[in-house]
Amino acid sequence: MKLSDIQNGTYNPQEWADKGYQLPKFDMKAVRQKTHDEPTWLHFGAGNIFRAFPAAVLQNVLDTGAYDRGVIVAEGFDFEIIDKAYRPYGDMSLLVVLKSDGSIEKKVVASVTESLKADPQFGEDWARLEEIFQKPSLQMVSFTITEKGYSVAPADLERGLTPAQRGTALHMVMQYLDYGRTGSFAEIADEVTRLVEGEYITPRQGNAVNPADILAFFRSELGLRLRRSKRVEREFKFSLLAPAQDYYPGAGEGEQVLLQGVVDCWFEEEDGTVTVVDFKTDRVAGDGIERRALDYRPQLEAYSRALSQAAGVPVKRRCLWFFNAGRAVEL
Repeated sequence: MKLSDIQNGTYNPQEWADKGYQLPKFDMKAVRQKTHDEPTWLHFGAGNIFRAFPAAVLQNVLDTGAYDRGVIVAEGFDFEIIDKAYRPYGDMSLLVVLKSDGSIEKKVVASVTESLKADPQFGEDWARLEEIFQKPSLQMVSFTITEKGYSVAPADLERGLTPAQRGTALHMVMQYLDYGRTGSFAEIADEVTRLVEGEYITPRQGNAVNPADILAFFRSELGLRLRRSKRVEREFKFSLLAPAQDYYPGAGEGEQVLLQGVVDCWFEEEDGTVTVVDFKTDRVAGDGIERRALDYRPQLEAYSRALSQAAGVPVKRRCLWFFNAGRAVEL
């Protein structure tokens, strides 16, 4: 049983139903053709949030017969999503919902009719996007913009950015910072200035970053180990297939899920093992830090698994660094 079988028309609907899968109730070929010729909805951001929510809602509408066109999705950041998660499966996906009573709902989502890479380097895809934007039938262009949850504080607003924007700015500085020049407040401040002048970040982003927060990290035991490391990797992107049963106990034998993400940083320890570091700007303190860290455990475990498989490195430690608390938590 594969999604490609549905795409090719070589599947047995009853077999899928017996295994608990909900299949599309609409004419997929007709919807695809209608959407291609007269598109009405183009969405940017092909990640899991889009597939699990907007695409699933449209699937429900199509199943009722109340609409006759699907959605075209474009990805402008992680092009591997298109190559690995969409096109091999005819742009279909499997939505799995684990309910509070322990039951699992499994649905084949086929409301996405095309997947495109939103970058001029992919000539055919870019030309198709231009064609779509020129179609008189186009009614809506939407975006999935994901941000972590941050609480609003007056100090953030005084710096000219929202908490979410400040968190993004801090992550960007940690991405491009010269770790060899992090031994003092002055060095880090000079680095932030360099990033602004080099247009890695905007002046407002540079103003929102407090060098003292970064200095606290590099003076910590975790930061000192990172500075001593001979191998440091940042913004490590990954996409890999993993057994679905590892995350959904009720999943069928042989079923797989796609894990996607970006590891903020990992570095090689002196013993040859690897430590994964994820930077957090959540406003938590005291006992709340430990509780919040537990919320991130599945994310760190997925990162470690992906890193071990994709990069072939042994992960020994998984650490969170909370900038606002100036503290590390190892999971």
